[in-house]
Amino acid sequence: MKSFRRIIAVLVCAVMALSVFGCSDKKSGSGSGRYGDDRSGSEEIKDDGYTKKPDKDDDIKDDKSNDDGAEKDDKNEAEVFTGYTDPTIKMMVLDYEEKGLVVEPVMASQIGASDYNYVEGFRMYKEEAPDSYMCWAKFKTMDDGVNFVKDVWIKDCVGYTARDMAQSYFFEIDERYMGSVMYDGLMQYAPSEESGRENKAAPEDFKDQQIIDLCRDYQAKGFVVEPEVSYDGFVAHGVDDEHRHIAVICIKFADADKAVTYVKEMLGGSSLMSTTVTDNADGSKSVLIDGDRQNIFTLPMEGTISSDGLLIIQNPE
Repeated sequence: MKSFRRIIAVLVCAVMALSVFGCSDKKSGSGSGRYGDDRSGSEEIKDDGYTKKPDKDDDIKDDKSNDDGAEKDDKNEAEVFTGYTDPTIKMMVLDYEEKGLVVEPVMASQIGASDYNYVEGFRMYKEEAPDSYMCWAKFKTMDDGVNFVKDVWIKDCVGYTARDMAQSYFFEIDERYMGSVMYDGLMQYAPSEESGRENKAAPEDFKDQQIIDLCRDYQAKGFVVEPEVSYDGFVAHGVDDEHRHIAVICIKFADADKAVTYVKEMLGGSSLMSTTVTDNADGSKSVLIDGDRQNIFTLPMEGTISSDGLLIIQNPE
Protein backbone atom coordinates (compact mmCIF):
# COMPACT_ATOMS: atom_id res chain seq x y z
CA MET A 1 0.00 0.00 0.00
CA LYS A 2 1.16 3.54 -0.70
CA SER A 3 0.61 4.66 2.89
CA PHE A 4 2.63 1.81 4.37
CA ARG A 5 5.54 2.48 2.02
CA ARG A 6 5.47 6.18 2.90
CA ILE A 7 5.46 5.53 6.67
CA ILE A 8 8.40 3.16 6.32
CA ALA A 9 10.19 5.81 4.23
CA VAL A 10 9.59 8.42 6.93
CA LEU A 11 10.95 6.15 9.67
CA VAL A 12 14.01 5.13 7.67
CA CYS A 13 14.72 8.72 6.65
CA ALA A 14 14.47 9.91 10.26
CA VAL A 15 16.80 7.24 11.60
CA MET A 16 19.39 7.83 8.91
CA ALA A 17 19.19 11.60 9.34
CA LEU A 18 20.01 11.30 13.02
CA SER A 19 23.37 9.80 12.09
CA VAL A 20 24.62 10.90 8.67
CA PHE A 21 21.73 12.57 6.82
CA GLY A 22 21.19 9.55 4.62
CA CYS A 23 18.02 10.53 2.76
CA SER A 24 18.14 10.41 -1.03
CA ASP A 25 19.26 13.38 -3.09
CA LYS A 26 16.13 13.50 -5.22
CA LYS A 27 14.93 16.92 -6.25
CA SER A 28 12.01 18.16 -4.25
CA GLY A 29 8.58 18.17 -5.81
CA SER A 30 6.29 21.01 -6.81
CA GLY A 31 5.80 23.62 -4.11
CA SER A 32 9.23 23.36 -2.50
CA GLY A 33 12.27 25.38 -3.54
CA ARG A 34 15.77 25.46 -2.16
CA TYR A 35 14.54 26.30 1.30
CA GLY A 36 11.36 24.25 1.19
CA ASP A 37 9.41 27.15 2.69
CA ASP A 38 5.67 27.60 2.37
CA ARG A 39 5.76 31.15 1.10
CA SER A 40 3.27 33.20 -0.87
CA GLY A 41 2.99 36.65 -2.37
CA SER A 42 5.20 38.58 -4.74
CA GLU A 43 7.56 40.40 -2.38
CA GLU A 44 11.07 39.25 -1.60
CA ILE A 45 11.60 37.56 1.75
CA LYS A 46 14.82 37.86 3.72
CA ASP A 47 16.06 34.69 5.42
CA ASP A 48 19.13 35.11 7.66
CA GLY A 49 20.92 37.34 5.18
CA TYR A 50 19.77 35.42 2.11
CA THR A 51 17.21 37.06 -0.15
CA LYS A 52 15.12 34.84 -2.37
CA LYS A 53 12.05 35.40 -4.49
CA PRO A 54 9.33 32.91 -3.55
CA ASP A 55 8.65 30.09 -6.01
CA LYS A 56 5.50 30.60 -8.03
CA ASP A 57 4.09 27.24 -6.93
CA ASP A 58 4.44 27.95 -3.19
CA ASP A 59 0.80 28.39 -2.27
CA ILE A 60 0.57 27.67 1.43
CA LYS A 61 -0.35 30.69 3.50
CA ASP A 62 -0.49 31.37 7.20
CA ASP A 63 -4.27 31.12 7.46
CA LYS A 64 -4.19 32.18 11.09
CA SER A 65 -2.73 35.62 10.36
CA ASN A 66 -4.03 36.78 7.01
CA ASP A 67 -6.68 39.22 8.20
CA ASP A 68 -4.36 42.21 7.89
CA GLY A 69 -1.51 42.07 5.40
CA ALA A 70 0.38 44.96 6.99
CA GLU A 71 0.17 43.37 10.43
CA LYS A 72 1.57 40.09 9.04
CA ASP A 73 4.46 41.94 7.40
CA ASP A 74 5.31 43.60 10.73
CA LYS A 75 5.35 40.19 12.42
CA ASN A 76 7.71 38.75 9.81
CA GLU A 77 10.06 41.72 9.98
CA ALA A 78 10.21 41.54 13.78
CA GLU A 79 11.20 37.88 13.76
CA VAL A 80 14.98 37.72 14.02
CA PHE A 81 17.09 34.63 14.61
CA THR A 82 19.18 35.03 17.76
CA GLY A 83 20.37 31.45 18.27
CA TYR A 84 18.97 28.05 19.17
CA THR A 85 17.65 27.50 22.69
CA ASP A 86 15.95 24.10 22.77
CA PRO A 87 18.41 21.44 24.03
CA THR A 88 17.37 18.83 21.46
CA ILE A 89 17.57 21.27 18.55
CA LYS A 90 20.93 22.64 19.72
CA MET A 91 22.40 19.15 19.99
CA MET A 92 21.16 18.16 16.52
CA VAL A 93 22.44 21.37 14.91
CA LEU A 94 25.91 20.88 16.36
CA ASP A 95 25.96 17.26 15.27
CA TYR A 96 24.95 18.01 11.68
CA GLU A 97 27.37 20.92 11.38
CA GLU A 98 30.19 18.69 12.60
CA LYS A 99 29.27 16.25 9.82
CA GLY A 100 29.74 19.03 7.25
CA LEU A 101 26.10 19.71 6.47
CA VAL A 102 24.68 23.17 5.82
CA VAL A 103 22.29 24.12 8.64
CA GLU A 104 19.93 27.10 8.44
CA PRO A 105 17.28 28.30 10.92
CA VAL A 106 13.61 28.04 9.99
CA MET A 107 11.49 30.78 11.52
CA ALA A 108 7.84 30.31 12.44
CA SER A 109 6.68 32.85 9.85
CA GLN A 110 8.43 30.93 7.06
CA ILE A 111 6.16 27.91 7.47
CA GLY A 112 3.07 29.65 8.87
CA ALA A 113 3.50 28.33 12.41
CA SER A 114 3.43 31.64 14.31
CA ASP A 115 0.18 30.78 16.10
CA TYR A 116 1.08 27.22 17.09
CA ASN A 117 3.60 27.54 19.94
CA TYR A 118 6.49 27.02 17.55
CA VAL A 119 9.79 27.01 19.43
CA GLU A 120 12.43 26.84 16.70
CA GLY A 121 13.69 24.70 13.85
CA PHE A 122 16.25 24.28 11.13
CA ARG A 123 16.87 23.00 7.63
CA MET A 124 19.87 20.88 6.71
CA TYR A 125 21.30 19.74 3.41
CA LYS A 126 24.52 18.83 1.68
CA GLU A 127 26.15 21.86 0.11
CA GLU A 128 26.25 20.17 -3.28
CA ALA A 129 22.55 19.20 -3.11
CA PRO A 130 20.52 22.07 -1.59
CA ASP A 131 17.26 20.83 -3.09
CA SER A 132 17.50 17.57 -1.17
CA TYR A 133 16.90 18.75 2.36
CA MET A 134 15.40 17.69 5.66
CA CYS A 135 13.93 19.91 8.34
CA TRP A 136 13.40 19.64 12.06
CA ALA A 137 11.01 21.83 14.03
CA LYS A 138 10.21 21.95 17.73
CA PHE A 139 6.73 22.79 19.00
CA LYS A 140 5.82 23.21 22.64
CA THR A 141 3.65 20.07 22.58
CA MET A 142 2.74 17.29 20.17
CA ASP A 143 -0.78 18.73 19.87
CA ASP A 144 0.66 22.07 18.73
CA GLY A 145 2.62 20.38 15.95
CA VAL A 146 -0.28 18.18 14.87
CA ASN A 147 -2.71 21.09 14.82
CA PHE A 148 -0.26 23.10 12.73
CA VAL A 149 0.05 20.31 10.15
CA LYS A 150 -3.74 19.89 9.97
CA ASP A 151 -4.66 23.59 9.94
CA VAL A 152 -1.91 24.97 7.70
CA TRP A 153 -0.35 22.28 5.51
CA ILE A 154 -3.28 19.91 5.06
CA LYS A 155 -5.90 22.61 4.66
CA ASP A 156 -6.77 22.99 0.95
CA CYS A 157 -4.05 20.52 -0.11
CA VAL A 158 -4.26 18.31 -3.21
CA GLY A 159 -4.31 15.11 -1.17
CA TYR A 160 -2.88 13.65 2.00
CA THR A 161 -2.41 10.59 4.17
CA ALA A 162 -2.19 10.84 7.96
CA ARG A 163 -1.91 8.41 10.86
CA ASP A 164 -2.63 9.08 14.53
CA MET A 165 -0.56 6.70 16.62
CA ALA A 166 0.10 6.37 20.36
CA GLN A 167 3.14 8.65 20.53
CA SER A 168 3.47 10.00 17.01
CA TYR A 169 1.56 11.46 14.08
CA PHE A 170 2.65 10.58 10.56
CA PHE A 171 1.69 12.61 7.51
CA GLU A 172 2.31 12.82 3.80
CA ILE A 173 0.93 15.77 1.88
CA ASP A 174 0.96 15.62 -1.91
CA GLU A 175 3.46 18.00 -3.53
CA ARG A 176 4.50 19.32 -0.13
CA TYR A 177 5.94 17.32 2.75
CA MET A 178 6.11 13.94 4.41
CA GLY A 179 7.14 13.54 8.02
CA SER A 180 6.06 13.01 11.61
CA VAL A 181 5.36 14.80 14.87
CA MET A 182 6.63 12.96 17.93
CA TYR A 183 5.23 12.86 21.48
CA ASP A 184 7.52 15.70 22.66
CA GLY A 185 6.53 18.11 19.87
CA LEU A 186 9.58 17.45 17.68
CA MET A 187 8.63 17.38 14.01
CA GLN A 188 10.73 15.99 11.15
CA TYR A 189 9.74 16.69 7.55
CA ALA A 190 11.14 16.48 4.03
CA PRO A 191 9.79 16.93 0.49
CA SER A 192 7.00 14.49 -0.34
CA GLU A 193 7.78 11.82 -2.91
CA GLU A 194 5.79 10.93 -6.02
CA SER A 195 3.31 8.08 -5.53
CA GLY A 196 4.55 6.24 -8.61
CA ARG A 197 1.03 5.09 -9.43
CA GLU A 198 -0.45 5.08 -12.90
CA ASN A 199 -3.52 3.64 -14.54
CA LYS A 200 -2.99 -0.04 -15.26
CA ALA A 201 -6.51 -0.80 -16.44
CA ALA A 202 -9.13 0.63 -18.76
CA PRO A 203 -12.93 0.14 -18.85
CA GLU A 204 -12.68 -2.25 -21.80
CA ASP A 205 -10.49 -4.60 -19.76
CA PHE A 206 -13.49 -5.78 -17.73
CA LYS A 207 -16.46 -8.02 -18.49
CA ASP A 208 -19.33 -6.87 -16.30
CA GLN A 209 -21.05 -3.69 -17.46
CA GLN A 210 -21.34 -2.33 -13.93
CA ILE A 211 -17.59 -2.67 -13.44
CA ILE A 212 -16.96 -1.08 -16.83
CA ASP A 213 -19.13 1.91 -15.88
CA LEU A 214 -17.52 2.23 -12.44
CA CYS A 215 -14.04 2.16 -13.92
CA ARG A 216 -14.97 4.90 -16.35
CA ASP A 217 -16.54 6.98 -13.55
CA TYR A 218 -13.60 6.72 -11.18
CA GLN A 219 -11.05 7.53 -13.84
CA ALA A 220 -13.13 10.55 -14.82
CA LYS A 221 -12.82 11.71 -11.20
CA GLY A 222 -9.05 11.46 -11.39
CA PHE A 223 -8.62 8.12 -9.63
CA VAL A 224 -5.86 5.72 -10.69
CA VAL A 225 -7.18 2.22 -11.41
CA GLU A 226 -5.33 -1.06 -10.89
CA PRO A 227 -6.98 -4.38 -11.84
CA GLU A 228 -7.76 -7.13 -9.32
CA VAL A 229 -6.12 -9.86 -11.37
CA SER A 230 -8.09 -12.77 -9.85
CA TYR A 231 -11.49 -11.12 -10.19
CA ASP A 232 -13.57 -9.05 -12.56
CA GLY A 233 -12.86 -5.78 -10.82
CA PHE A 234 -10.32 -3.17 -9.76
CA VAL A 235 -8.97 -1.00 -6.97
CA ALA A 236 -9.26 2.76 -7.52
CA HIS A 237 -6.83 5.09 -5.72
CA GLY A 238 -7.73 8.73 -5.24
CA VAL A 239 -8.94 11.30 -2.72
CA ASP A 240 -12.28 11.84 -1.01
CA ASP A 241 -14.14 15.13 -0.54
CA GLU A 242 -11.80 16.06 2.33
CA HIS A 243 -8.69 15.37 0.19
CA ARG A 244 -7.73 12.28 2.16
CA HIS A 245 -6.29 9.43 0.10
CA ILE A 246 -8.62 6.46 -0.16
CA ALA A 247 -8.78 3.13 -1.97
CA VAL A 248 -12.04 1.80 -3.43
CA ILE A 249 -12.43 -1.90 -4.25
CA CYS A 250 -14.99 -2.71 -6.94
CA ILE A 251 -15.51 -6.40 -7.82
CA LYS A 252 -18.42 -8.25 -9.44
CA PHE A 253 -19.10 -11.73 -8.01
CA ALA A 254 -21.51 -14.38 -9.27
CA ASP A 255 -23.83 -13.68 -6.34
CA ALA A 256 -24.01 -11.86 -3.01
CA ASP A 257 -22.95 -14.89 -0.97
CA LYS A 258 -19.63 -15.15 -2.80
CA ALA A 259 -19.04 -11.46 -2.17
CA VAL A 260 -19.71 -11.97 1.56
CA THR A 261 -17.21 -14.84 1.65
CA TYR A 262 -14.58 -12.63 -0.01
CA VAL A 263 -15.19 -9.86 2.51
CA LYS A 264 -14.91 -12.13 5.53
CA GLU A 265 -11.98 -14.25 4.38
CA MET A 266 -9.91 -11.93 2.20
CA LEU A 267 -10.56 -8.47 3.63
CA GLY A 268 -11.56 -9.07 7.24
CA GLY A 269 -9.71 -12.26 8.04
CA SER A 270 -7.33 -10.85 10.66
CA SER A 271 -7.88 -11.50 14.36
CA LEU A 272 -7.38 -7.75 14.86
CA MET A 273 -10.51 -7.04 12.79
CA SER A 274 -14.25 -7.46 13.25
CA THR A 275 -16.51 -7.83 10.22
CA THR A 276 -20.19 -6.90 10.23
CA VAL A 277 -22.51 -7.66 7.31
CA THR A 278 -26.05 -6.25 7.62
CA ASP A 279 -29.02 -7.13 5.39
CA ASN A 280 -30.92 -4.19 3.95
CA ALA A 281 -34.58 -4.00 2.96
CA ASP A 282 -33.77 -3.68 -0.75
CA GLY A 283 -31.81 -6.95 -0.82
CA SER A 284 -28.37 -5.34 -0.60
CA LYS A 285 -25.95 -5.72 2.30
CA SER A 286 -23.96 -3.13 4.22
CA VAL A 287 -20.38 -4.01 5.16
CA LEU A 288 -18.23 -2.66 7.98
CA ILE A 289 -14.75 -3.94 8.81
CA ASP A 290 -13.16 -2.29 11.82
CA GLY A 291 -10.72 -3.12 14.60
CA ASP A 292 -7.26 -2.10 15.80
CA ARG A 293 -6.67 1.15 13.92
CA GLN A 294 -3.35 1.70 15.67
CA ASN A 295 -1.86 -1.28 13.85
CA ILE A 296 -4.08 -1.62 10.75
CA PHE A 297 -4.01 1.70 8.97
CA THR A 298 -6.61 0.80 6.33
CA LEU A 299 -9.49 0.70 8.83
CA PRO A 300 -12.37 1.25 8.77
CA MET A 301 -13.48 -0.39 5.53
CA GLU A 302 -17.06 0.45 4.61
CA GLY A 303 -19.22 -0.44 1.65
CA THR A 304 -22.08 -2.40 0.14
CA ILE A 305 -22.84 -5.65 -1.64
CA SER A 306 -25.69 -5.51 -4.13
CA SER A 307 -28.23 -8.32 -4.44
CA ASP A 308 -26.52 -9.46 -7.67
CA GLY A 309 -23.00 -9.59 -6.15
CA LEU A 310 -21.44 -6.20 -6.85
CA LEU A 311 -19.03 -5.27 -4.04
CA ILE A 312 -18.00 -1.65 -3.54
CA ILE A 313 -15.96 -0.97 -0.42
CA GLN A 314 -13.53 1.82 0.47
CA ASN A 315 -10.88 2.44 3.08
CA PRO A 316 -8.33 5.12 3.98
CA GLU A 317 -4.84 4.68 2.57
